Amino acid sequence: MVDRIVDLVLTDPTGCYLDLTAGGGGHGEAIATRLVGRGRLIALDKDSHAVERVATRLARFGERVSVVQASFSRVAEIAEREQITQVTGILLDLGLSSDQLDTPERGFAFRDEGPLDMRFDLSQDVTAAQVINGYDRHRLIEILRDFGEVPRAMSLVDAFIAARPVTTTAHVVGIVRQSTPPRQQQKRLAQVFQALRIAVNDEMGELDRVLPAATDLLGIGGRLAVLAYHSLEDRRVKQFIKRGGWPEGTVDQPARLLALTKKPMVAEAVEVAHNPRARSAKLRVAERIA
Repeated sequence: MVDRIVDLVLTDPTGCYLDLTAGGGGHGEAIATRLVGRGRLIALDKDSHAVERVATRLARFGERVSVVQASFSRVAEIAEREQITQVTGILLDLGLSSDQLDTPERGFAFRDEGPLDMRFDLSQDVTAAQVINGYDRHRLIEILRDFGEVPRAMSLVDAFIAARPVTTTAHVVGIVRQSTPPRQQQKRLAQVFQALRIAVNDEMGELDRVLPAATDLLGIGGRLAVLAYHSLEDRRVKQFIKRGGWPEGTVDQPARLLALTKKPMVAEAVEVAHNPRARSAKLRVAERIA
């Protein structure tokens, strides 16, 4: 959906844009290609490997593009450092990059054996191994239930605890397969790996922090586009826009955001055939109105 996203977000080619999840650099490149005059792009990513790749990919745009290693929840701090007070458009692509999924050493995918890592930012302390081996039973049940929507999470957590220390992705896969009927194993593995990854990177907390911070930076008419890949993310984005761009619990405030997509946009069949990972993508776009 790269072209559709850029069409919706880039309303002024001379404006300033933020790609808060640079990933492989595809969206950033598409935005930078259309910029003219004073147009500028700031691309952020937690992952130092992604920052290196994107900086190389976008080097030809010169000073028009800046690539920064930072969590997107620090967007206000980064904007101040870059002397930006207002932006025209902001993009959040909440999915994993292909490079992360296809590198077994990162531990994101269950199809390849690797260490239980799952950190976006390799400098942070908490890894998936520390979560699964160090967290108590109650907290692990919460993680699987709330972040992975795993049914019968208690019995699976008991299996993990009995097998400690759990050190590799293959070890997790073996435990899940032993505890799950064959027809449900692939789905259960996806749920468990998602839950662990969200816990390691505090993804829901990061999302709750970045949405209001990003809205603060948008000028009137500026647009916020968010690509979500599972219901937990999409639900948060939907409710945030529905509240008019305010954090949960805010009352008696005029709406700051207007939804431009009443229902989330999804990838077309041709794109899914070319890139099956796009199947679960849901795009919501909102405009800053006040």
